Amino acid sequence: TRKEIPFRPRRGEDPKEALASQLRCVRGVSQEIAKRLVKGHNHMQSFITAMMAAEDPVQWLVQKGSHKESRWSRPAAALLAEALAGQAAVERENLICSFQAIHGLTRESATVLVRDFGTRKKLQSFLQGERDPVRALSQLVPGLSLPTRVALVAEIAGKEALEFEEYKNRLASINGVTAATALKISEKFPDAASLCQALIADTSAPDPVSRAMRIAKLSHPAACDLVSEFMEGSAARLAELVKDISKVRCLSGKTAVDLASFGRKGLVTALKQDLGDLKTKRG
Repeated sequence: TRKEIPFRPRRGEDPKEALASQLRCVRGVSQEIAKRLVKGHNHMQSFITAMMAAEDPVQWLVQKGSHKESRWSRPAAALLAEALAGQAAVERENLICSFQAIHGLTRESATVLVRDFGTRKKLQSFLQGERDPVRALSQLVPGLSLPTRVALVAEIAGKEALEFEEYKNRLASINGVTAATALKISEKFPDAASLCQALIADTSAPDPVSRAMRIAKLSHPAACDLVSEFMEGSAARLAELVKDISKVRCLSGKTAVDLASFGRKGLVTALKQDLGDLKTKRG
């Protein structure tokens, strides 16, 4: 804190009146507010010590300077705190205001984050250390909307910290995959690489589409779309073929997979041959 500049009341002047007059040097501090602020203090050092002992010096001033009918301006309280004790007196207030500037974040929520982490760097480290920082925020500050949590993570931890959220959104964008299902898949396979590896190598089913149905508990059309979305090359082509075959009425998903195993060209060749044999028999 700043070293107190001693003052001596004029002869016959109440020390509290002199202290209140000193506080009035800061813009936004009226005579009535100054009197409320100095209540219980006879000199400046006592006042500054009490202010800086508070967890939030600016909030301490606001509460002391407010009245039942009116609440004292927080910006004016911040000006007074900085004038009396320097930047240290408004660090917490400035951090709260910087969080509050993030879209959708209320002062109450910003205050909770400052209370729990103290500094922007500590919050940043926490978010960057979480696999799913957006979900972690919902547990820290219940009631925050999804857009607000996403904006907060992007602002504090950077867009790189949103990779897992983008992965979940990509899963949920597949027709037939709900947000809850996308969350379950992402918990089991935390990134696209691990999901693709399971679709390629899992031994529970013979092909990527069947594996997607089994390991992710998806319907056949949704499994086809999942494979097409996340895999390239032959697996994606197989998924597209299975999807096309499945459009034929009365064919089961298993039959579609079995037929797709011939490949598109092989299937077309086989169908042409069957049609040729049928014509020959009719002829």
